[in-house]
Amino acid sequence: MSTQNPEEMLFLELKARFGDEKVAQLLVVAARDDKVKIDVRPLVTVQLNYWHQGGKTAEDIFNLLKLSEVGDELFDSPMFRTWISYVTNLNDKNSDELMFSVIKKHYDDDILDKLFVEAKKEGNYENHCLKIGGGDVAEPRKNDRRRMTTGTMASFGLNDFYTGNDVSPFI
Repeated sequence: MSTQNPEEMLFLELKARFGDEKVAQLLVVAARDDKVKIDVRPLVTVQLNYWHQGGKTAEDIFNLLKLSEVGDELFDSPMFRTWISYVTNLNDKNSDELMFSVIKKHYDDDILDKLFVEAKKEGNYENHCLKIGGGDVAEPRKNDRRRMTTGTMASFGLNDFYTGNDVSPFI
């Protein structure tokens, strides 16, 4: 990373003082807080690039953000949206399979079924749920195959999560 970029310098200072996890939390909160007067998207981009350049895997970032500890609130977690953004940009063509393979390691079928059904029941299926096998959430075990579609993952709020614009961190 270049230390000429002020966003990179600020990110590196924040990371040195607080660590990756706390900086990610700070950026998520700042992006959603109307009182914050700066645009944090450049810092989010720097953080995602930093992880990418550091060779961090989808699993590494899932663990860093402690998403295995979120439980049945996983789909509603702002940190989950950060992870989705990272994985989608890490591997756009196979991001759905990559995301599911990581999630499956940390959550058993019963919890996943509950998450999918709850998301559908809340009426937020298109924006807050994963499509399974390209089909119906009510049949999560159909052929014991699940598949998240990238389009659905992208609609997890990434378009409006960071103040209304797409996050395209790897530029």
